[in-house]
Amino acid sequence: MVTQVTGLEPGLYLYQPEQHALEKILAGDFRTALAEGSLDQQAIQRAPATLLYTVVYERLIERYGDRGIERYAYIEVGHSAQNVLLQAQALGLGAVPIGAFTDHELKELLQLPTENEPRYLIPVGVIE
Repeated sequence: MVTQVTGLEPGLYLYQPEQHALEKILAGDFRTALAEGSLDQQAIQRAPATLLYTVVYERLIERYGDRGIERYAYIEVGHSAQNVLLQAQALGLGAVPIGAFTDHELKELLQLPTENEPRYLIPVGVIE
């Protein structure tokens, strides 16, 4: 989700890895509602961009069996989040991982497909 990012209109974007591109899914500024659904995390309210990690368990089960849920889903989310945090630091940006949110509120607010389960939020922005 972006609100104040040069070259992008406010909204929710889906990363398309095959094209290394962002696809706009929803237009608008969702910071207040997203912060409220995240136990009033002020970093989300203030951040110009927030990354949302979701997991599609069925996809992992098809590829790895039940081990996909127990192991790979959380490992992959953690590895990716760590890379985002390291890159933010290298760029002089603030970023914080947040796991405190209400899953169904986020899914409803952002109109996520039913198979996408939210697992992590990372607000990113300039440190004030």
